[in-house]
Amino acid sequence: MDNSTLFDERTFYQKFIKDLQFCKKEVIIESPFITSSRMKILFPIFDNLAVKGVKIFIITRNPLEHVGKYALESEVEIQRFERSGIQVLL
Repeated sequence: MDNSTLFDERTFYQKFIKDLQFCKKEVIIESPFITSSRMKILFPIFDNLAVKGVKIFIITRNPLEHVGKYALESEVEIQRFERSGIQVLL
C-alpha cells in the first residue's frame, strides 16, 4: 500500500523545497501566482538546479490577469526567470 501525506500552507513549502533539491533532469511547476516574496526563497534553489544542468519550466498566468501589485510582481519575476534561463509558459 502506498504511503501518502497531506500538506497545507504551513507544511507544503518545506517538503517542496526538499524535493526540488533532489531533482536531476527537469522541474515543471504550475503556479497561477508568482510573488516576489516567495521567489526570494525559491530563486537560490533554482540557481543551484541550473548549475547542475536541471531544466526548469514554470507554467503560470499572464501577468495581465492579475490585479494591482500582483500583476507587477508577476511580470518582474517572469522577466527574472527568463534572464536566468528558466522557461515560462503562460
